Amino acid sequence: MKLNQSLRKWHRTVAPIVLLPLTITVFTGVTYRISKDWFGLSRDRVHFLMSLHEGEYFGHTLEPVYVLLNGLGLLWM
Repeated sequence: MKLNQSLRKWHRTVAPIVLLPLTITVFTGVTYRISKDWFGLSRDRVHFLMSLHEGEYFGHTLEPVYVLLNGLGLLWM
């Protein structure tokens, strides 16, 4: 029973931190795909969404870390 309570406490602590990056990833990914497929926008016009989606604003060094932490956060939640 103690382990279950401990995991719930960790989940309550980590969930708000993980929520923002996951929300950004979902929103930008879906918007990018819909913009291209349904509205016929070119890749160049919506590339900024993919930059946000992949965390390019962190630079080449931290971008893979962002993607890894985002994926681990999703698995944890």
